[in-house]
Amino acid sequence: MVAVDGEIAAVAIAKYGRRSSKLCTLRVRPQFRSAGFGQSLLRSVLVSLLEAGTDKVHFTISEEIASQCGSFFEPYGFHFDDWSPGRYVRGMDELVYSAGSDQIGDVLSQQIPLFGDNVIVLSVRPQYAAAIEDGTKQVEFRKKFSRSAANTSALIYATSPVQEFRASVSIADVIHDSPASLWARFGHLAGCTKEAFDRYFAGSTQGVALPLANVCRLPTPVSAKSQSLQAANFRPPQSFAMLAQDHPVVRAVVGA
Repeated sequence: MVAVDGEIAAVAIAKYGRRSSKLCTLRVRPQFRSAGFGQSLLRSVLVSLLEAGTDKVHFTISEEIASQCGSFFEPYGFHFDDWSPGRYVRGMDELVYSAGSDQIGDVLSQQIPLFGDNVIVLSVRPQYAAAIEDGTKQVEFRKKFSRSAANTSALIYATSPVQEFRASVSIADVIHDSPASLWARFGHLAGCTKEAFDRYFAGSTQGVALPLANVCRLPTPVSAKSQSLQAANFRPPQSFAMLAQDHPVVRAVVGA
C-alpha cells in the first residue's frame, strides 16, 4: 500500500503460491495516477514474491483493460499465456499473463534498470537531484518536454558544481498543463517550495510535469570528468537529451 498525507493512494494484493503466485489487484486512485506509484508497488510486490520462493507470477486482465495498460507489465517479462471467455464479465474474455521468476529476477536485479529503446539524460540542479534520490521529489517540472519520453528510462545528471550522474529513474508520463494546474495536482510531490515553482514558471502559460518512478541510485556516481564520459564526448544538456540505449554515454554510465 502507498499512502500520501494519510490517504491511501495505491494498493496491491497478491496471493503466494510455490508453483505460481497471482497478482490479484493493483489499483491507483485517479488523483494519484501518473505519479509512479503503480510501478513502485509492482516492483515491491514482485520482490516479495520472488523472495518467498515462487516459480512464476501470473495475473488476469480483461481484453478491454489489456489494450489500455498491458504495456505496464511488459518490462518484467510478462507474456500472454491463456484466456478464459466470460470468466468475470459475460461476453468479455479474461486474458492470463505470466512470467517466470528468473525473467522477473533479471529485471529486478539490474542496479540500473533501463526500459525501452531510448534513454533520457535529465539535467537537474544538485539539490533537486538529491531530493529525487531520497524520494522527497517524485515529480520533475519542465517548461517544455517531448511527449515521446513517456514510459522512458532517464539518467539523472546533477549539474554544476556536482557534475555527476547520480541515479536512474523511469519517466512514468509527460503531462502538459498550466503551471497552476500542475501545482494543484503534483505540488505535494514536487520536492520544492511553491515560491521556487512560481519563480521557475514566471511568465509561462504552459508547463510539463514528469512523474518519476523506479528511482535507483547508481552504486557509484559517475563524474562528467571521468575517462569513460570524456571518451564518449559527453556534453551535459541544458535541459535534457534523448539517446539510444546503446549510445556511448549511456554505456559509459551503466558500465561504470
